[in-house]
This record gives sequence, C-alpha cells and structure tokens, in this order.
Amino acid sequence: MTSRTERILIIDSDERARSELGRYLEARGFYVTGYPDLASARSLFDDNIPDIIFADLSPDAIGELAGRLEDAETFTPIVACYSTADASEIVNALRAGAADIVLKPCSDDRGALDDVIGKLFDRVRVNRLNQLYRQELEEANRDLRDGIAELRADQRAGRKVQLRMLPDREQVLSGFSINHLIKPSLFLSGDFLDYFRITEDKVLVYIADVSGHGASSAFVTVLLKNLTNRLQRNLRRGSSDDILYPDRFLERINSELLDTGLGKHVT
Repeated sequence: MTSRTERILIIDSDERARSELGRYLEARGFYVTGYPDLASARSLFDDNIPDIIFADLSPDAIGELAGRLEDAETFTPIVACYSTADASEIVNALRAGAADIVLKPCSDDRGALDDVIGKLFDRVRVNRLNQLYRQELEEANRDLRDGIAELRADQRAGRKVQLRMLPDREQVLSGFSINHLIKPSLFLSGDFLDYFRITEDKVLVYIADVSGHGASSAFVTVLLKNLTNRLQRNLRRGSSDDILYPDRFLERINSELLDTGLGKHVT
C-alpha cells in the first residue's frame, strides 16, 4: 500500500456504505475519517480540513457544507453520493456546491470512482499551488512596500541633512547680498551650493551639479561640504591656503572625488 498524506472525509448515515467506501479508500493509501452526519463532522474543521469530502447529504446540507468551507477559505471539493440518479436532486446538489456526483455503492464502479478522485485531487493540487504562489506574491509585495517605505524614510532623512548643509539665506558678506533657492527633482540629489567669507575682502561662492541622481550623488555634496570646511580650518590654522586659489581648490575637489571611486563628476 502506498503511503499518502491526502485526507478524505466521508459523511454518510449509512454505516455499511460509509465503511465500504472507507476501506476502499484506505486501501488506496488515503487517510480516511467518517461521520454519520454533518453535525458530528463539524469538529473536524477546527483542526484538519480534509482534501476531498464524499457526502450523502441533501442539496441544502451540501450548500451549508460548501458555505462552511468557503468561510474557512479552503478549496475542498464535495462529491455528492446518491443511491438513485434523480436528475432534480443531482442538479440541486451541483448548484449548492458539489463538485461531482457518484452513485452508491461508490466502490462498485471503482474505475469511475478513481477517475473522480484523480480529477479532483489534480484540482486540489493546482489550487494549493496557486494559493502558495499568491501567498509568496503577497509576502514579496509586503517586503517591497516595507523596503520602499524604509527607502523613503532614509531619503527624507538624507534630504534633511542636505538642507542643513546649505548656508543661511539672505546673508550680507563683504558688502554682497546673497540669497538662494534650490529645488531638487528628487529627495536626494547632486544639486548643491555654498557661500561664505574666507577673508575680510573675499567671499567664496560655488554651485555644484553632481552627475546622476540619488544617494550616490548626494554623498558627493557631503564630500564637498566637508572639504570646504576643512580648507577653511586649514586657512585659519595657517597650514594651507588652497581655498584662496580656484585652481588649487578645484584640484583638491577633483582628487578627493576620484578617491571615492563613485564614478561621479561635478560641474
């Protein structure tokens, strides 16, 4: 006997018919449970929902069972089992939610029974794969949303840092009135400017446009701000006057930019 994990539930008040079908299905390797009516089978839905249900129930009871399965958000086909081929009862059972119909005793026509089981288990497996793919897609979308939210938060924080690096607006430096307005296209960008007094009669003003967009370009603006601050300190300490000479100032910027290895250029 092949060991299988598929579970089949039989609901039939006829104990003999229930036992005969159960023995045949168990011989096929299925895990089988049986109950005489729907009320006694209710507890099964709290733990292990079956993969297929064989039920000798009225169309109304089949509708109730189908509704319970729908509430549990599970795809479990119902096979209605009837002793006679009453057309009205069969149609009503199918309308109520039955996936297929077999005539009792079910184990008499084993070929037809095996065909029904094989067809329904194929549908169950496909449905479960679809559910798995849907869950994986939902998890991927959730991770993507979380990642985007985190990225936006990082970008907003980076933007605040960039704004704080900008000079105060509406300044008067060495007789010059200087103001600025900067509107980057993204939260983080390579657009930057700065101005400050370097001596009593000299003011340095620069406007930088770093190639590209995003965090890597914004990083270069941090490098520029850090470099100009260091050059100002060097001038005050008397260790370097590179900041007074545009060619040497630009050479320092170029050298440090190349050292980053970011592949960026500044105009």
